[in-house]
Amino acid sequence: MPVLDLSCPEGPGLANLPKIVSIKIEPLVDAMRAGVSTVIDPGWLAMFSPSELQTLVSGADADLDVDDMMKHTAVHNIRDEADRDYMNLFWSVVSEMSPEDKRGFITGCSRPPIEGFKMLYPAIGIQLVHDSDHLPTSATCMNLFKLPIYSSRAKLEDKLRVVRWESWGGAFMRMRDVCHTYLTSG
Repeated sequence: MPVLDLSCPEGPGLANLPKIVSIKIEPLVDAMRAGVSTVIDPGWLAMFSPSELQTLVSGADADLDVDDMMKHTAVHNIRDEADRDYMNLFWSVVSEMSPEDKRGFITGCSRPPIEGFKMLYPAIGIQLVHDSDHLPTSATCMNLFKLPIYSSRAKLEDKLRVVRWESWGGAFMRMRDVCHTYLTSG
């Protein structure tokens, strides 16, 4: 095991950076590399540049196309015309969000799929919940968004705002958190 150097004039942290990387990060990278190699031949990965590989894994570096998302979303538990109107209201609110706010609050991914939402598996599902006492919830591993029906546009906007801010703070796990937990557990 490398010995940490505490006498460096630039500070012990800077002097020890390569050792810290070796001790802390290298085992994680090795574990991830071993896991990926059970699914994909490492030789195949060599044909991609780092940025191409990032795009393949993370999705396109583009704004979320709400029309495409809407087209490829299955909405469950619609009872009547009022529910259809509510879904139109929801899509209107989502369309007006900033690009940053649109990213990842249903799928857990901050980038849209490379070829659009038609390629997403499982497909996005929105389940209307006929109960306005709860916040919307998201099961990002299944791309399922449970959307309570609120009494007004303002209330819907407010609840979605709360969910977005809490998701950034960690209240809703994002896909990378799930992957991190999976890769680092036993």
